Amino acid sequence: QAILVAAVSITVQACTTPLDCELNGKCVAGDCVCSSGWTGPVCGQLDLAPLPADASVGWVPEGGDPATNVSCSWGGNLIQNPKGAPHRWSLIAAAMQGHCGIDSWTTNSEVALAVGDSPFGPFRYVKTLVPRFAHEPNVIRANNGSLVMFYAGCGGCDMPLAPSCAPPVPKPWPWSQASNSQGVRIDQGTLSPKPPRQKQHAAWPPRGLLQTWLTVSPSGDPSGPWSAPMKLDVGNACVETDLDTNFNAAIMANGTLIGLWRCVETLNTTQPGATVIHTVRAEQWDNPSTYDFSPHPAYPQREFGTEDPFVWIAADGTVHAILHDEDECCPPARDTALGKHAFSDDGISWHLSESYAYNGTVQVDDGSTHEVVRRERPHLVVGANGAPLFLTNGVQSSHTSDWTFTLVQAVRTLHR
Repeated sequence: QAILVAAVSITVQACTTPLDCELNGKCVAGDCVCSSGWTGPVCGQLDLAPLPADASVGWVPEGGDPATNVSCSWGGNLIQNPKGAPHRWSLIAAAMQGHCGIDSWTTNSEVALAVGDSPFGPFRYVKTLVPRFAHEPNVIRANNGSLVMFYAGCGGCDMPLAPSCAPPVPKPWPWSQASNSQGVRIDQGTLSPKPPRQKQHAAWPPRGLLQTWLTVSPSGDPSGPWSAPMKLDVGNACVETDLDTNFNAAIMANGTLIGLWRCVETLNTTQPGATVIHTVRAEQWDNPSTYDFSPHPAYPQREFGTEDPFVWIAADGTVHAILHDEDECCPPARDTALGKHAFSDDGISWHLSESYAYNGTVQVDDGSTHEVVRRERPHLVVGANGAPLFLTNGVQSSHTSDWTFTLVQAVRTLHR
């Protein structure tokens, strides 16, 4: 049986074990019966629900906040607040200062908190949690109820802001969602062309200062207070010293940690400077001296590799991750709208799916679709039973502008 997914032909063999169903289902008489939230012949695709045509799509900081100049967000951690909280949902995401787009991230990015009454938004900026330069926050719940944030940053270095940027004109989707004008609306299954994009990044932080940091909100409140950050040192596990590790992990009931991170390196199976995923384990999540970063790739890597892992533990104890896939062919390209599922029965030996967990086609319940050119930084809201409920991504809808926003899409899941 041949399945065509985003122009890649995949031959699906009859399953014999749960690993053949990516630990997301059961093998029954040679066929995979997928768990809630998953679909596809080997249960490697998120079963995403169409976006409501009249709903918000996540955090779109329209026009920018005059007090903060934030007008662009990138990915986000969606957190359900306790009953009785002023707002039902919080979103912790990277936000660009100075009305700038994602290409300014190396100088203008901060970690910001936004709130909303629906998981789909709209979300309103509340405050800065980690001032620039700070990027790509990953927020997880610890065994004691604390919120733990891992992020890339330079420990408070004083980076000069990139020049102030004008808001994009014309404003791409989802600005035009309500009026159905100017947005990229295409027929189902049609892929828009992908011309090469010329990046013009701002300056990088001083050599040796781009590191991975850990901070904690002991109360479990997304607004904090957050503790003084602690640095996580990968040591000799990666040859690259200026390292945006994309660190993400899950914390076990006993306080141990299982996670994934990326090293920029060149393997004999990859393009030069690929993003290669490695494993990490810690005896105690709040003690950086116990973190053990593996120098070995977690699974075989190709082309430009994979990045942006989001890690979680399913109800049966198996370990899973959703990642941004940079292994796009014909020709190889790093900026993609593709995600993949990785899975492990012990958190040490990992497998990477051959199919895509999601792609750049965003379906709407009125029958239309939007095609985005980048869909990265995947995060999931995972239910108590380990099933995915919502997917968030950092999304760029056009090659002509580096303006980005945070997209929230529901997963079809039983017994939410």
